[in-house]
Amino acid sequence: MSRSEELFEYFKSNIGKGYPADFTTFGKWLEPIVRVVERDRLVLEFVGRKEQANPTGKIHGGIIAALIDETIGAMMFYVGEPHFKNSINLNVNFLSGCRPDDVLLVDAKLIKSGKNLTSGQATITRKDDNKIIATGSCNFMVSSIQL
Repeated sequence: MSRSEELFEYFKSNIGKGYPADFTTFGKWLEPIVRVVERDRLVLEFVGRKEQANPTGKIHGGIIAALIDETIGAMMFYVGEPHFKNSINLNVNFLSGCRPDDVLLVDAKLIKSGKNLTSGQATITRKDDNKIIATGSCNFMVSSIQL
């Protein structure tokens, strides 16, 4: 079994759970719950927290951007070559606000998996009313560091 296949199975075994104890510190701080794991798709669920709010009481844009980056980036662990993939850009479109205690679903999809570059896009929706909060995309450079 390839390393990418092992990582894919690893994520699948955590559906309905948070990140495993040995996963990234920042990713764990965001407290995702793994909801959907497919070859070219990953859906993570997050709950907005008070410490993530800006002065207006809405979740800070930097947190919204981080949710997109984290979800697409986590999917990249099991996509394509079994190498670490470094973010080279992140584009975010803020479409609506959300507040602490809102449950957010981040649905990431693979756009391209190449030898040198991979690309993904994501949509954040509020779970209770399916309102789109933000969309984004990220490109990654495949590094020489094997996973």
